[in-house]
Amino acid sequence: MGRWIESNIWLHFSVQWWYAFKSEDYTDDWAMLFRISNAGKWYFDFKDLVYLPISFYESLNNFSLNEWDIVMWMTWDLWKICKIPKLSKKILLNQRVWRFVEKWQFDKRLLYYYLTSDWVQNSLSLYFAWWAQANISPKQIESIK
Repeated sequence: MGRWIESNIWLHFSVQWWYAFKSEDYTDDWAMLFRISNAGKWYFDFKDLVYLPISFYESLNNFSLNEWDIVMWMTWDLWKICKIPKLSKKILLNQRVWRFVEKWQFDKRLLYYYLTSDWVQNSLSLYFAWWAQANISPKQIESIK
């Protein structure tokens, strides 16, 4: 019979985020920008899509999102965790959104189901119940085993 082993999430993952792109940089070109409005509750929301010139993607491709990347909003609506679906367009990470990057081969589905579990969501909600403007940092989420 197997047993659960308590572990710290940061042994397996780190987080990555980027800066805000200017709205005057938006174009009809082909690099989609993942914004907070695209993070639904557990899913990718295709409303209000904006795009950046392909040159942004080419110069910032280490901030590109791929299928099954797990992203999380860094501010109060912590339930805004979603997995990136398979898309035909290139997509870039934006500010105030984290991407979890595995440190070695790890099934991202496990992370997704962990972060969306009632236990983790309740732990995060309790943590932020005392703050007017709740923001989360890697150090704070690190405390959840």
